[in-house]
Amino acid sequence: MAAFNLSRCWFLFLSLTVLVYITVTLQSFGNVYYLWPDFVPRFEIKGNLNLSSLPRPQNQTNEDPTHVLVVTYMRSGSTLIGDILQHYDNSTYAFEPLRYIEEDVKNASSVTFLNGTKRLYDKTDVHFVMADMLYRWFTCDFQKINVQDLTSIMLTYSNAYENYYRCVSSGIERAKVPTIKQRTTSINGCLALLQKPCRTRKVLIIKTIRLEMTSVELLLKWLPGLKVIHLLRDPRGKLLSELKIDEKGWSSIESKASLHCNQMLSDIILASRLHKQYPQNIRTLQYESFSNDPIQKTQIMFNFLNLKFTTQILQHVKSITLHKNVRDDCYWCVKKTNAKLASSLWRFTIQFSRVQQIDRNCVKLYRTVGFRAITDLKSLKNLSIPSQVDTPLRNMSL
Repeated sequence: MAAFNLSRCWFLFLSLTVLVYITVTLQSFGNVYYLWPDFVPRFEIKGNLNLSSLPRPQNQTNEDPTHVLVVTYMRSGSTLIGDILQHYDNSTYAFEPLRYIEEDVKNASSVTFLNGTKRLYDKTDVHFVMADMLYRWFTCDFQKINVQDLTSIMLTYSNAYENYYRCVSSGIERAKVPTIKQRTTSINGCLALLQKPCRTRKVLIIKTIRLEMTSVELLLKWLPGLKVIHLLRDPRGKLLSELKIDEKGWSSIESKASLHCNQMLSDIILASRLHKQYPQNIRTLQYESFSNDPIQKTQIMFNFLNLKFTTQILQHVKSITLHKNVRDDCYWCVKKTNAKLASSLWRFTIQFSRVQQIDRNCVKLYRTVGFRAITDLKSLKNLSIPSQVDTPLRNMSL
């Protein structure tokens, strides 16, 4: 009997030890949640644990930096908006820092972080992981960022990280397919060039097309004062621009239009709710509205961000948006163009039948945002007939 009780005691002791170890591990690493029983809601555990363990933003000016997040979709004008923002003095800009982490999570591929940690995420974890990665970029916590995105060519679009990317790419360019170890070694040798602009500048900006509003909700909880710009574009112009490099995509345009418009609608509905909860922190910006008056809209945008609209910003906006003609010779770069004409050019180049296909798959979005279905070819080509009426989102629009 005594032996039986002793065995029970040892069993209880070992069980408690294992439970404590699991709990400590979870609290230490935030998202090592695959150790937790399946019957516990994983999303809630991940959010709570991560929120309590995340570090405070690091900034050597002894002032909390301004965090700016531009959330949008492919071919919606975000490269233009991001470039204008990064010309603000004393700012740091990260262009598409989720490029590879999103791909790895959705493909269930192993992710390696700079601190050597390797993790395999489930596809359902994508909202949490995306929010967590952006938090690490905003707080300069590079040890917990994935190696692939720390060596991404996307960094070439950032003026502040230009020297870092030049350094890190020179360390791996000799290898045709650099290994994770080679990338890690190169990053560590150049890390100071990444840390300095991130930790010393007063405005930290991120632009991404790889984020849903569910992740933004988490970031608004984790980063008090975060400013979010949700950039929208007429889906007809967006899809035409996107499919210029994939003409075969028109064969499935109805499904593409439905997928995009439903995602945008979902994001807008959640953004509207978040605006009520965080009225000073989140706004929508419509690409067409910005393009019609880029100087005034930039002033309004900077006012929302509590940033000074300087002569330097004014001159830069003029230089890239107020040209006589439209330039369309560079798919990814910021072009010196006629922004107003560029935003409506799709109406002269898209086939009317394709407009009809998009329109019938985006009815709910149109009602919410104010886009108008186009009834005939003559109306499509006539710019005096607007493709959008007064938006119901005007109370949260820039």
